Amino acid sequence: MLTYLTLGTNDLPRARAFYAATLATLGIAPIQDSASETGFGRPGDADPSLYVTIPYDNQPATHGNGTMVALTAATRAEVRAFHAAALANGGRDEGAPGLRYAANFYSCYVRDPDGNKLSAEMRMPSAHRHRPVFLAVGHVHTVPRQCLTVKHYHITRTDHQTSVQAMPPRGPSSNRAVG
Repeated sequence: MLTYLTLGTNDLPRARAFYAATLATLGIAPIQDSASETGFGRPGDADPSLYVTIPYDNQPATHGNGTMVALTAATRAEVRAFHAAALANGGRDEGAPGLRYAANFYSCYVRDPDGNKLSAEMRMPSAHRHRPVFLAVGHVHTVPRQCLTVKHYHITRTDHQTSVQAMPPRGPSSNRAVG
């Protein structure tokens, strides 16, 4: 649907530094540069997806009330790194990293030095939110021979809680000799 986005700045060198550091946390880098704008994209992209530019009409850049650019993060760690990098490079906090709106929506909000609002967000697909995970915990006994006792647990993890339930042994015995 979108080809690219532009954000206006009144100080291009400051904006370049802010965006280079902040977007690097999401794997985005400057891929095009000129005296009036810098274009950012992923390495290997033919064209930038986001431009930071001095307005073409030579009027002061202003931020839009109600306007925000939301960027995709692959992990919660990327959201946290984006937020930290933005604040360390002259950005303002507009919402610390955390869960919002749904159990699968993790995001943060910042403003760049020119007042443009940005978000980094990670959405875990709904189908994977409650997928069970199986964990085997083993105890090794050394006398008289090594024996591995395996207990099975069913662990269900959501963003709000983790529940652990012991499962009955599988097969005729939960003890297997090894070694």
